[in-house]
Amino acid sequence: MRSTGKSRIAYLAAVLAATSLLLSGCSAGGYGSNSFPNTTTYLYKKFTNGQFIAPYKKNQPDMGATLEAMIALSAVGYGKDKQTKAIEWIKKNPDLLMSNGFKGEFVFASHALGFSNDPSVKSALTKLESAIEPDYSIHNSTNYETCWVILGLVAEGKTDLANNIALRLTELAELDGGYKYLTGDSQYEESADVTSFMIIAVGATSGFGSSQDEAAKTFAIGRAKNWLLNNLHGSDRWVAMGGDDMAGTAYAISALNSLGVEVTPYFNWYTKQIHQKDFGVIAPWSDPDSDLLTTTQSILALNKLSFLDILKHMNN
Repeated sequence: MRSTGKSRIAYLAAVLAATSLLLSGCSAGGYGSNSFPNTTTYLYKKFTNGQFIAPYKKNQPDMGATLEAMIALSAVGYGKDKQTKAIEWIKKNPDLLMSNGFKGEFVFASHALGFSNDPSVKSALTKLESAIEPDYSIHNSTNYETCWVILGLVAEGKTDLANNIALRLTELAELDGGYKYLTGDSQYEESADVTSFMIIAVGATSGFGSSQDEAAKTFAIGRAKNWLLNNLHGSDRWVAMGGDDMAGTAYAISALNSLGVEVTPYFNWYTKQIHQKDFGVIAPWSDPDSDLLTTTQSILALNKLSFLDILKHMNN
């Protein structure tokens, strides 16, 4: 049975307890650490006029990448005071929140960076909630986007919705426990980034449901973890479409580390992909140059952090 009715106080207690448990096996320096400051600086300086990042074409902002960069930077010492221009920019461009995933990410970012009371956040949240179907699927959204919806709702304290959507997501795994962007899509294989993100997002709802709910979520997370460990390329990374999967490996480091799994081999491989001159992260498609989107996705993994760490510190 899916649970109902939790207070804001119960939410805070549960999220702190859950994330503390999930993070007990981590070997990172902790939230706010900045183990690779040159890589962090590379990303921070890539914001156009301090407002947004444009990973694909100069002066063409990408809202999803900008939000992820802002969220990641917030965990390594670049708080609200250092991201003022970016915060103002995203608040003034709600038309770029074109997917439910972006809306969830925006809500999460607003809590991470301290502007959750802004009217733009409330508007995005209202639109996001209207996209939730009676069966707790998210209208016109991928599994990856659903993870952002869950994290946004948890950050907002909407634990019942987050729990029920997480339970729905546990039902969307492939037969072997991995996840595709769209369940059952015959054109693509399971993806390490989506599978890892599922672990983090569903993990963020730990403690919000009934004992039956918690058992279902724990089982699904365990299957996803096993999928990751069973689909390594060699012993130190994941691949996608015939090449090294940089996003998948970064997300896997964060997800597995949050579960207390030893990630040293993957972490060591990833650090070797840092450019020796500009300190961005090199991707197969950008080699020998750094890739801005890949660097954005690397910051938390390089510090052995995840979105769970950010969630834990939102209300401290």
